[in-house]
Amino acid sequence: MIHRLGEFDLAALLDRMAPAAAMAAIRDRLETLGAEGKSLLREEVLAALEGALGHGTRAAADWFELLLEGPLLNEVAGGGDPPTEDGEALEPRLCRLVVAALAGMAPDARGARVAEAARNLPDISLLCAAVMAFEQDPERPDLGEALPQIRKALLDRIGALAATSAFWAQRFPASLLWFWFGHGEEQRVYLFTRQAMDDPDGLAALLTIPLERVGTGDDEQDIVAVRRWSRIIDFQALEARAVTMAMSAPLRTDRRRARRYLDAFAAGKAELFR
Repeated sequence: MIHRLGEFDLAALLDRMAPAAAMAAIRDRLETLGAEGKSLLREEVLAALEGALGHGTRAAADWFELLLEGPLLNEVAGGGDPPTEDGEALEPRLCRLVVAALAGMAPDARGARVAEAARNLPDISLLCAAVMAFEQDPERPDLGEALPQIRKALLDRIGALAATSAFWAQRFPASLLWFWFGHGEEQRVYLFTRQAMDDPDGLAALLTIPLERVGTGDDEQDIVAVRRWSRIIDFQALEARAVTMAMSAPLRTDRRRARRYLDAFAAGKAELFR
């Protein structure tokens, strides 16, 4: 299948160029497009890479760092990846691609590659999601003897981020929270999110990251998976903050964010009793 946006032949680009050169061309093309064009091209790139990496491709591992910090993420602000009406959220798709990029490597080589990224990447949120995917699925390849080192490096990085508002500037902070929670820090994560409600950036993120888009067509809606997220979020406290924001926040965008969260939270609570 040829993916094309205007005269930009994506299939030919991925087939004929090395990954770094292909991603540079994609970045240059993205810079010429408006918001809608960027969204369309990003979707085409994701679909093309899902096909290529899912069936094995030459130089697959060369896509690893490019996916973790490349131009497909340039338009993703911190504070989470809000669900949209036009398809699956970006983070889980990129996570699967990151895992697929390394699938053909030997375990120790794969682990060394991930360990280096854990130490050096400015944004580790997508990497945290990928490491959890490696850990949790027994059918996936493993990370060899480097896994304890990788866990420690990521947890140290998360702890340092949590001491500043930089935590919420990471592109997918929900992945940081779940990695932290899943590696023996349950109570610390719960206290962290409770305290984060006092920070405007933290509150804005917590009103966004638990939302999931479910249903199809006219039945599509936002919902909060209350049972799952209650392990790390004090929903009673967050609901009170959201009500206050919805009623009296100076900015319309904040009021809309709060109302969207409250509607999704109500839908999530209703699901518990069905």
